[in-house]
Amino acid sequence: MGSIATLSGILGLAIAGGVNIYLAVLTLGAGIRLGWFQSLPGDLDILAHPVVLGAAGVFYAADFVADKAPFFTPLWDTVHTVVRPVGVALLAFGAAAKLDPLVQVLAVLAAGSVALGTHSTKMGVRLAAQAAPEPVTHSALSIAEDLGVIGLLVLAFTYPWIAIPVLLSLLLLIGLALWWIGRKVSRFLFGRKDELPTAARRPA
Repeated sequence: MGSIATLSGILGLAIAGGVNIYLAVLTLGAGIRLGWFQSLPGDLDILAHPVVLGAAGVFYAADFVADKAPFFTPLWDTVHTVVRPVGVALLAFGAAAKLDPLVQVLAVLAAGSVALGTHSTKMGVRLAAQAAPEPVTHSALSIAEDLGVIGLLVLAFTYPWIAIPVLLSLLLLIGLALWWIGRKVSRFLFGRKDELPTAARRPA
């Protein structure tokens, strides 16, 4: 695959895997089996192995259930703060397997960082959704995320030239979302630094 296709694939993996690493692996592996993807960059064809597909399917089934329980979802996401970025970094290493070692290292670092940003954005949205404790909202968000993961990966690995601007736009949106979430968290933890009380501000 060309450099644009490889870049598109790694970016797609980084963003989609940060949302749901198990579904990302399942989508790519099943995509090879079903003929959606003729070839994946580097050593990613291993994802079509039956053992890999089976394991991804089991973990995705667990994720599918856990992701729809309003009060359990934050705990599940907390655990996956490590799992998703590390999993994406390993996939990026495989995708860049045939590239220069320096490029491999950069791909791993960049993909892991993007996945952490995507995961953090997802976690922030889900925490905000705790205001609606009923399961319908969480189920709708979870299904939308899953459909987004599948659609994004199909786009990234099938139409890389179209995918690149879409992926870069998503990176920008993720950055803005993280900035907004960071401000909200900062206000919640530290509060506003109000000015001195009126009496203290009166001249002597």
